[in-house]
Amino acid sequence: MVGLDKVKEFFIKRLLIPNIFRIDIPGYIITRSYSAGGQKISTRTTMIPERFIINLESTADKEMGNSGAESVYSIGKNTGYYFSKIAQFPKDEKTYSVLMPSFFGTLFADNIDLQIRKSGNKISQIDLEVDNPAALANRFSYFLLGALAGLWSYVLDDTKIECAVKSREENNFFLASSTAKMLKSEGVKDIMTTDKLVDFDMQAYYLNNKIPTGLSRDGATIKKLIDRRVFVYKAARLETNADNCRYLAIESSGISQIDALLPEDVVYGAAYSYFRDLGMKIGSMPEPYEFMAQLLTATGFGVVSIAESGGSRRIVTFNGYPWFSKDLMKTTMPYMRGAFAGFIKGNMKKDVKASFLSSGMVKGAFTLSIAVSG
Repeated sequence: MVGLDKVKEFFIKRLLIPNIFRIDIPGYIITRSYSAGGQKISTRTTMIPERFIINLESTADKEMGNSGAESVYSIGKNTGYYFSKIAQFPKDEKTYSVLMPSFFGTLFADNIDLQIRKSGNKISQIDLEVDNPAALANRFSYFLLGALAGLWSYVLDDTKIECAVKSREENNFFLASSTAKMLKSEGVKDIMTTDKLVDFDMQAYYLNNKIPTGLSRDGATIKKLIDRRVFVYKAARLETNADNCRYLAIESSGISQIDALLPEDVVYGAAYSYFRDLGMKIGSMPEPYEFMAQLLTATGFGVVSIAESGGSRRIVTFNGYPWFSKDLMKTTMPYMRGAFAGFIKGNMKKDVKASFLSSGMVKGAFTLSIAVSG
């Protein structure tokens, strides 16, 4: 009999990467799925370092108090909900009974087991056992907890569905997903709640995240960076080789919401801290700006290019940056600014200023520019 580890290894190596994610297109990571009607659906994905998520939640706790955890949870819930909505997953118990342990249990934990409770024919609560979840820092990630709530909100057609930790045994967490009223009746504490969804135009999402016709395939991709050992892929984890940091596949609205809905200094500081440490780990290199352009291109943030602009000033352009909604794109892109400033500080021991320049649609692709100088 084939053991569970062998089954999971087959799923990861033979099914998950080649058939669900496209990782060979510069600037774009595409998650492929099928709707309930059998229609082929593509959603835009970005790869986010889990240490950024950890930094973000820690900084939000310090700077924002209780509202920090609730804000990150809310962003996670919206991301989980819209990932399911955009992918047009079938809203049936069987699909999620398979999808949750295999797909999400592979990407965001060592394992997920679930038990569905019913009241009559209606699902009343989902109990989850999550072993060694991603972005773990003395507690379950607010963002991932919210993402699970969003997934089940979509399945059950009820935005009042939440997700909370019932108990834990070391790195094994026992969660429950239901309405806050139901969770309280079960004795669950520390329940965060939000039923507010951000505005979203699905047709505009599909249109503005289309891969441009004639896009050059010469740029950086996850596949190419694995071949160059910048990334390593092992045991369900995509990690940067220099610092063994796991990168999480997150539907692209996640970073748009983080940039737009959290305080700028919280996002900038969290990105700066992680990428500074990465730059230090990698050590001196001849072209640190080009390395960052390739890393961010490969992880799904559009095709990133660098142009010198007099002295030490460089213009960084993201062509085909992930687009989610008109309102959420009106930000100064603190994640990207913090990433570049932090990496240059860590790698070159040089303080630089990263400032927002512009953003807008260019030839059907959302394009933004920042300036890095100093």
